[in-house]
Amino acid sequence: MRPQRRAVRFDRDLGLEVCLFDGLSRGFPSHFHDYYVIGLVESGHGSLKVGGHKREYAGGDILVFHPMESHACEQTAGSPLTFRSFNIRPGAMAEVVGGGDDGTGRAAPRFDTPVLRCSPQADRMRLVHEELIRDDGECGRTDRFREFLRLLCRDHARPAGRDDAAATAAMVEAVCRYIEERYADRVTLDDLEAIAHVNKFTLVRAFTRWKGITPYRYLEAVRIGRARELLEQGVEPVAVAGRVGFSDQSHFGRFFKLLIGVNPGEYQAIFRNG
Repeated sequence: MRPQRRAVRFDRDLGLEVCLFDGLSRGFPSHFHDYYVIGLVESGHGSLKVGGHKREYAGGDILVFHPMESHACEQTAGSPLTFRSFNIRPGAMAEVVGGGDDGTGRAAPRFDTPVLRCSPQADRMRLVHEELIRDDGECGRTDRFREFLRLLCRDHARPAGRDDAAATAAMVEAVCRYIEERYADRVTLDDLEAIAHVNKFTLVRAFTRWKGITPYRYLEAVRIGRARELLEQGVEPVAVAGRVGFSDQSHFGRFFKLLIGVNPGEYQAIFRNG
């Protein structure tokens, strides 16, 4: 079996995470992040499920996931994945493309498809990523990253607009806000039913259709997002689980690695080591 290699570092100049996953044979379950993920598939092929829609990917494709957009990844058997990626905050993305940010990410760009095939920016991304993952202090690397991002958005993205506030959307967003405010507590479907003012079946069906993810999975993903923040601040992993609502330390560790790609201790080390 081909050995797996994972490398993650935090670039303080750009304020983003630079990740390299080599030889992955297992996929990722449906989840989301509060940041953009822009990744380059160097080798391997498989399928994505983004917002309920299935897409195929292969070597040379650039993959884009928007903040709070649910996605899952499954490799084809016998086709291990090598994947380079940048994790970019919405405000940083909006700043680079010149749109500003109103605090909701609405001014940041939107990509029409999560799989960008034959992008003229694929080779540029690989070269810039190699510079950033090496962390060798190469002069001009920050400018080269910003130029790559600007050109990627020029070729494939459009400014984000405001969605119509339909009744279902408002209900789902109210549930999201409740989860985001109470993530550290015990949150039940009864609680969410009272917020949504619909029965549990209707709530789960509407929420999953709108977000591409169940309310429970949304809760877990929010907890992992908050856990990342605490780990970045230096809170010990053993203390993080309880603070974000996980009652079981081992479940927290397994789920964190499943979604982020490294365990909590390894994730915290990239900030301690710079």
